[in-house]
Amino acid sequence: MKDAQTGDYPKVCVAKPFCIHPSGPDFVLEKVAQLARTEDIRFSPDGKRLAIAGYAKQSIVIFDIQIKTGGKAPKVTMHDYIELNSEVFNYPHGLDFVDNETLVVANRKGAVTVFNLPASGLGNRQVQATPLATITKAEGLKKVHAPGSVAVSATTPEGYELLVCNNFKNRITRHRISGRTAHKITSNKIVLERELDVPDGVAMSASKQLFAISNHFKHQVWVYRNDGKFHRRTLPIGTLKGLDFPHGLRFFNNDHYLLVADAGLPYLWLYHSADANWEGEHSPICAVRVMSEGLFLKGHYYHQEGGPKGLDFSPDGQILATTCETQPLKFYHAPPLLAAATS
Repeated sequence: MKDAQTGDYPKVCVAKPFCIHPSGPDFVLEKVAQLARTEDIRFSPDGKRLAIAGYAKQSIVIFDIQIKTGGKAPKVTMHDYIELNSEVFNYPHGLDFVDNETLVVANRKGAVTVFNLPASGLGNRQVQATPLATITKAEGLKKVHAPGSVAVSATTPEGYELLVCNNFKNRITRHRISGRTAHKITSNKIVLERELDVPDGVAMSASKQLFAISNHFKHQVWVYRNDGKFHRRTLPIGTLKGLDFPHGLRFFNNDHYLLVADAGLPYLWLYHSADANWEGEHSPICAVRVMSEGLFLKGHYYHQEGGPKGLDFSPDGQILATTCETQPLKFYHAPPLLAAATS
C-alpha cells in the first residue's frame, strides 16, 4: 500500500459502518447469494434496475430495485429479478446501459452483444435472449478480441457509440451503432493501443469529456480526453498511481473524484482532481476497505484475484454498489462513506 513515488501510506477508511443491507423477498436475496463470481455492475439510468455480469454462470442478472431516502440512511429494496441467458454469452465480463431497456454486454471469450431487456414481474425469471446486435470486428479484417469491458461513450437520437477494452489485444476499439430500433453497426475502429497492457476497465466522466482506462499490468489508471482527436498512439493526459491490479472504476461528484476497484487487494482507491481535468500524476488520497481479511484471502488464490471487481453509483449518488466473487454484491451509503474517506 506504500506509494512508490512519495513513500507515503494513504489513509485507510473502513466501509463496513456504512454498509446497507437490502430487503426483499427471500427468493431475491437467495439469488444474490448464488451469484458466484461476479464482474462488472451497472445501475440503469433511472436507477430502478441493477445489472450484474455473472461471469461464472454465463448469465446476466438484472434486479429490480428501489432506493428510498429520507432517514439517516437510504433503504434499498430488491423486489424481483430476471436472469438473462443467451447462446452468445461466453464469459460475460463487462456491461453498460444504453437506456433503461437496452444493455450492452462484453463477453471475455466472445463478442460484444446488445440486448433488449424484457420487463420483470411477469413470472418467468429465466429469460432466453437473442441479441439485437453482435459486434465482432475491431477494424477492417481485425476482430474484436477478449472484450472485457464496455462503456457507452455517446448517445444521440440517431444512435449511440461504445468504447470497448480488448483485454488481451491491448487495445481500445470504438463502435458506432445507428438507430434505436434497428441497431445497425456503422463503424468499427481501433482508437488506442499505445503502451496498454491488459486494459481491464473503462469509465466515462459525467461530462463525457473524459474517459478512464484501468491498465492492469501497468498497475495504473490512465485518463484520456474524449474529444474525438485521440488515435492509436495517443498518450493519456493523466495517470493514477499506487494501485495493484485496477479493475472497475467510476467518476463521481462532478468528475472531481475517481474511485477504483483493486482486484488484487481488499480496497477501493479514491483519487481527487481539484479542477476535474485529471492532468498529470495522481496518488490515492484514501484506501477504502470493502472486504474482511477472511473473505479477501478466501478468494486470493492468485495474486491478481480476491479483491473487488465491479463498482457503480446509483444515479442519485446515494448508493455505492460493489461486486466480488466471495462478496457478490454489497451496498454502501455513499455520501457519508466518501465524506469519511476525504475528511
